[in-house]
Amino acid sequence: MLSALVLLVGLSVLVFARMEGENLDGSVQLKKGWNLVTLYTFDDDSWERGDLGYEGIRAAYFYNRYNDDYIRLYPGLEKDKMSEFASQMGDPEEGGSIYEYGGYVNSAIWVYSEKNQIINFRTLDGPLFPEHVGLKSGWNFLAVTPEFIDKSLNDLKGDCNIIKSYGWWTEQQDWDLIANDVPFHESTLWRGIVIKVSNDCTLGSSGVTEPPTLPE
Repeated sequence: MLSALVLLVGLSVLVFARMEGENLDGSVQLKKGWNLVTLYTFDDDSWERGDLGYEGIRAAYFYNRYNDDYIRLYPGLEKDKMSEFASQMGDPEEGGSIYEYGGYVNSAIWVYSEKNQIINFRTLDGPLFPEHVGLKSGWNFLAVTPEFIDKSLNDLKGDCNIIKSYGWWTEQQDWDLIANDVPFHESTLWRGIVIKVSNDCTLGSSGVTEPPTLPE
């Protein structure tokens, strides 16, 4: 799936988004109340039509990490705010950073469901591997992707200094602290987490972002 958020801001599909070039099928179970899930939850036309194609969805919001502000996706997509976000992020095919783009396509959104339901989806343009996901200083919304499973935040932190991180406990409608050394379980796949970092940085398994320097 190419999210309508990408279509809206005029970004092209990146054929190198996933190195295998594969499409990923996934599903998320929404509980009654607020849910934090991957932005791929909905089909590519849903925001523009104003019709999500699913019953019982009351609201959805995307977090703009550049402004520390929410953009309403449904009902009534806030197009001006989404266009502003796009200009802040930049288009990687026009010189923008792939890491900024990775932070977007790997992000999570808030969805309020009036009932328990399962949403199935397919991705076409991502998510990117962790080493191509850039985080901004402060809070970042991320989805748990297949590369997270059986790894901890310590394994995936790259050059990031993680201050704290939380998952969303849908049953209690409250935050649940994530320990940096606890591996992600299969049951968390495609769910959202929030991570606060002290610096602009990039995720990755080793923390190595540049080749060694030449000898003097």
